[in-house]
Amino acid sequence: MSDDEYRVAVEDGIEFPVPADGERWAVGAVILNRDGAAFAQRRGPGRRLFPDCWDIVGGHVEPGESLLDTLAREVAEETGRHLRRVRRHLGTSTPLTAGSAPTTSPASRRTGPPVSTSSTT
Repeated sequence: MSDDEYRVAVEDGIEFPVPADGERWAVGAVILNRDGAAFAQRRGPGRRLFPDCWDIVGGHVEPGESLLDTLAREVAEETGRHLRRVRRHLGTSTPLTAGSAPTTSPASRRTGPPVSTSSTT
């Protein structure tokens, strides 16, 4: 899927990191409606991670996909809607591995409303 296929507007100053070869990444989207209410979905009871929990839209980056392509695909797959705009990059975290502590980029520590995407039907 190309970014043009979804016509996603990305706010000025937002840059998406590029995963290095062999890294496994995931994306997530906080989707707000016009009233500022966040969309959450319930994970199925058979899910390996966090079964039966409320969660944001997201998923793993497939080989050859950009983070923006993945975000648009996951929003479409999980909500039936199309990603229109990315308003903020909330942050990038490293995965947890045995004996390590997570690290988070400064973007995730910004103040203000947690808005990263919006969608329409």
